Amino acid sequence: MKKIHTFFFSLLCLVLFQSPLLAEEMKVGFSQLSGLIEMNEDSGKPTGALVEYWQKIAKRMGVSIKWIGPIPPARLIMYIKNHNIDAISVASKNTEREMIGIFPAKPIFLKKPVVCLRKDVNIQKIETWADLEPLAKIGVIHGHRLAHNIAKEFPQLRLAMIKDRDLVNFSLSKLADGELDGFIYPGRTGIMESIKKLGLGDSIDVLDAPVPAIPYYAFFSRQRMDLAEKYNKHHDDVKF
Repeated sequence: MKKIHTFFFSLLCLVLFQSPLLAEEMKVGFSQLSGLIEMNEDSGKPTGALVEYWQKIAKRMGVSIKWIGPIPPARLIMYIKNHNIDAISVASKNTEREMIGIFPAKPIFLKKPVVCLRKDVNIQKIETWADLEPLAKIGVIHGHRLAHNIAKEFPQLRLAMIKDRDLVNFSLSKLADGELDGFIYPGRTGIMESIKKLGLGDSIDVLDAPVPAIPYYAFFSRQRMDLAEKYNKHHDDVKF
């Protein structure tokens, strides 16, 4: 009888204390985005506002997160297309992406793009992308909707597609060294933090881009409709 009691007590402990560890694991891919999600060198794990957001909403969804990355944005899209990951932490929407994955009904946030320029460049305001025509080389994030739209509408601009894993620091360093004449980035907050960290505040200006704010969404694999539905259900429960 004592053995039976011991068995049931052990079984009860297993159910009570180990069941959270058995929660479904959601593989979320990410790129390093200054001010949003960055690798912590000490822990080897991503940190930032976007990580905190996903941890909160994953708890509501009843899943745990396995972070995959950092991976360049264009390659993340291929991972979604090939179902190598369940979701991307944040992505802008376009027709091509809507065909290969699932965007939730509402975005995580909206960001107005900016253009980073060296202070010695004689541009004070950007009213149209054509104002950047004097620049010899303008960095844009490979795979981002801005890169696609600008290349299509203003083919005269000399764009350099940035694919580096550490997009922001790489691009700002190239800009400061003169290897780039401009760098287009999705949002002001993150870029200002990086400029400050790199000590480039005296040499780089940040101007508003001539486009409206862009909505950014979670992005799910088409094989994980179940996760997309759970996310939609709890979207309004968690504020970014």
